[in-house]
Amino acid sequence: MELIEPSFKRDFLLQTTERIEQLHGIFDEACVDLKSACIKWRNDNNHRLVWIPSKEEAVFNFLLDKEINNLIKEQTFYDVGSGDGRILFIAREAGAPKAVGYEINTGLWNAAKELHSSSKMLHRFTNIDYRNADFFKEKLYKKPGIYYIWPDPNTTLDDVCKKLHAETPQSLLIVYSNYVVGKQKRLPIYHREFLFNNHIEKIGLYKP
Repeated sequence: MELIEPSFKRDFLLQTTERIEQLHGIFDEACVDLKSACIKWRNDNNHRLVWIPSKEEAVFNFLLDKEINNLIKEQTFYDVGSGDGRILFIAREAGAPKAVGYEINTGLWNAAKELHSSSKMLHRFTNIDYRNADFFKEKLYKKPGIYYIWPDPNTTLDDVCKKLHAETPQSLLIVYSNYVVGKQKRLPIYHREFLFNNHIEKIGLYKP
């Protein structure tokens, strides 16, 4: 996979489309039920999982960036801890040929799968594989691509990078976060910032 030149950009105007706004509306309307299903499974299983949905508009703008878009159009897009699966649809809308998500929370996954099936718009999307699975137990040796994560407070990004580096070293990692990526303080290959609801949202592309 050819790397892009290191770059930093800051944008104060997010581009959007009617379809992205429709996707946002579908998931936003179902958010209360999805969060309830997520919390119930977490409590029943004594799990520390935290789910905070990614900002679709910011992710969409990052994936539409010319340098990033050239990469995702040639690679499978993987979402680590995909929550309700919304970013899988954003990735396909941005041009990724296939999107695969790993979500360990069975309650959230079941509720989201029902939403995906019941929504006419979501049901029309193809090449989306939304899995109820533990990412760290998946074998990635034949799964090169672009991996995405918005880390929660319990995620050890060094472990994510270590797994990717060991099993699929040609892959790249997109991190949506205001946090430093792990203790090793890796520098992004490509970094962008977006002003969203008076907050700066940071997204970077890293080589694990």
